[in-house]
Order: sequence, then C-alpha cells, then structure tokens
Amino acid sequence: MSGNQSAGASPSPWGNPAVAYYPPSGSGRRSIRGLATALTVLLCVIAAIELIAAMILFYRSSLLFDAAEGDLPGASEADAVDAGVAASVVLHVLLALATGVVFIVWQYRHAKNAEILGQSGGLRAGWAIGGWFIPLANLVLPAIQIFGSGRVSNDRPGRGPGIVVPWAILLGLAWLLQGVRARISPTDESLTTRSDIEAAAASDVIGGFAMLVLIAAAVLCIVMVRSLTTRQDRALDARTAVPPGYGAAPSGQPSWNAPAQPWTRQASTAQPWTGTSAEAVEPMRGQPTEAAPGGDQTTDERSDDADPWRLPPG
Repeated sequence: MSGNQSAGASPSPWGNPAVAYYPPSGSGRRSIRGLATALTVLLCVIAAIELIAAMILFYRSSLLFDAAEGDLPGASEADAVDAGVAASVVLHVLLALATGVVFIVWQYRHAKNAEILGQSGGLRAGWAIGGWFIPLANLVLPAIQIFGSGRVSNDRPGRGPGIVVPWAILLGLAWLLQGVRARISPTDESLTTRSDIEAAAASDVIGGFAMLVLIAAAVLCIVMVRSLTTRQDRALDARTAVPPGYGAAPSGQPSWNAPAQPWTRQASTAQPWTGTSAEAVEPMRGQPTEAAPGGDQTTDERSDDADPWRLPPG
C-alpha cells in the first residue's frame, strides 16, 4: 500500500487501467414496488368498503324519503341501517388513513427517484408530503407533484402521465360531494320535521354518490401507482445497467458506450529526432553517402578538429 493512500480509501481507478470506474448514476434509488403492492391491496379493500357504504346510504335514503311521506320503517330496521352506516363510515376513515400514509410514502420515494433520473423542474420531493396538509391547495398540489415526477420516466420524454389528471379530478369531486353532504345534513339527530327528514335523505344520496366517485378514484389510483412504478423501475434499471468492461461516466463526461481500452502506448515507427519512419530509412542503409561539398571527406570520416569533444594531442 502506498504511503499516501489511507487504509480505508478505495482503490484508485488507475490501479486497473483497462477499465475506468465511476459510481453508478442510479445509486441511492428507493424501492417503491413493495409500496405499490401494498397500495393495490389497500385500495381494493377500501373500494369494497365504499361500495358497501354506498349501498347502505342509498337504502337509508329511500327509507327516509318514505318516512317523509308518512311510511315509517320499523324501529329494528332503522337501527340496523343506522348501525351499518356508522360502521362503514368508521371503517372507511380508518382505511383511508392507512392508505393515505402508504400513498404519501410511495409518492415521496417516487419523487426522490425522479431526482436521480434528472428531474429539474416542478415540485420537488418535499411537496410530496407537505402538499397534502395545505387546505384547499391539497386538491391540486399532490397531483402537480406526481405529474412532474412522472415526466422523467415517461415513455414519451417531456410528457407527463395523463392518468394523474382524471384521478385528481375524481378525488377532488369526491371531497366536494362530502363537503356538500356535511353542509346539508341536519345537525339534530332526532328528525322531527319533514324538512329535516328530506335533508337527511338528500345527504345520504350525496354521500352515496361520493362513495361511488371514490371507488372510481381508487381504481384510477391503482392503475396510476402501478404504471408509474413500472415505468420508473424500467427507467432506473436502464440507467444503472452497465455491462462488464463499461464505465458509467459522470455528468459532463463523455459516455462510455464502448469497452474501455487498455492505457497502452502504441509503438512508434518513427526514428528518434527525425520524422522519417523505419521503412523509409531501411532502403538507405548500406548505400554510400555523397561527398561533402568543398572536400574529399565523406560524412563517415570526421577530422579531429571537427570533433569538439576530443582533446588536442598532448
């Protein structure tokens, strides 16, 4: 070991001059395939709960409209429907929280991988988390961030994943319907007047439609997550796949698209101090040289005076 190299230092690329080594450009990638699988399962489960909740809400709304006309349901039936709505709503909220946490982690890792792939514009990885906690802006910021991160791994460079737009629209529409339902829903649990009963029935109808919209948003979210995950993994694999004997050039350096050649000096055929090659000199060997002008001496004969390094005779 050289005295100038520390014990823990990595070997210099000059130690093996046949291959120039650079760290792979995809180092630091974050795996998102497992998160995509978890999201697929969670979204399928929550879509099933939303379908059940929509059916129960529509059924209770029909009972309420009948009650507004004077056809009151039985106490046991009314209690069973109310319990079904409450259980489905609670289960939906819990699953939505779990799905939201996993989705934000997936979105953050997807954004960090997009930076490895060279994302230079749009919202960066921090907005994958913070964008969800800004009131009203959380309707658009997460979608903008995902759209920007998906551009660098899209099959058509420069174009964002189009599926993000309808997913964001459906999600925003579902939240809007939920807000309308909360506003028109009676605050008093005991429905004593016809207007209160009709308002409760209309609230359940809107809530049922909101659940159906959420189902469509969940289906689009599954397709979006899986497609973006597959595209990004393919782009990262293509970026980091370097065959043996090839070097991954850093940014600003020429790409090593051909096998690295040994650092050997080609043997030169030129003679020292002349620009004449050996082939040009070979025919001249053995031929007499012409006499120097002004005398009979040849160039092979040198006088004592012509040799500046020879001492005069003592």
